[in-house]
Amino acid sequence: MKRFTGIFLLAAWTLISTISCGGGTNASGGIGGSGISMGTITGFGSVFVNGVEFETGGAEIAVNGEPAGEGDLGIGMVVTVEGEFDGDGSIGRAARIDYTPVVVGPIDSVDPS
Repeated sequence: MKRFTGIFLLAAWTLISTISCGGGTNASGGIGGSGISMGTITGFGSVFVNGVEFETGGAEIAVNGEPAGEGDLGIGMVVTVEGEFDGDGSIGRAARIDYTPVVVGPIDSVDPS
């Protein structure tokens, strides 16, 4: 399991950084402001990240750096969303959504219990 230590620490740092920055949302510019939000997908019907509903029509979506569709995203994935926010930051329009898994590697064992 030692090979995952560095990746685990990177994942933990990323999570702590996201939480300590108010959930990762960075909206600026007031009404129509643009920004980046990094967080966990919590719902669909659009894409919900950090309590913000992002409209995805016309958004560029990438999984592992490859073009993808909204159907390739799932609840629990930590994504980076670039786009525009409304005045109070509760609704946004995604221009780009990126998902890159934080931990990747072979499974050494599985404990069925």
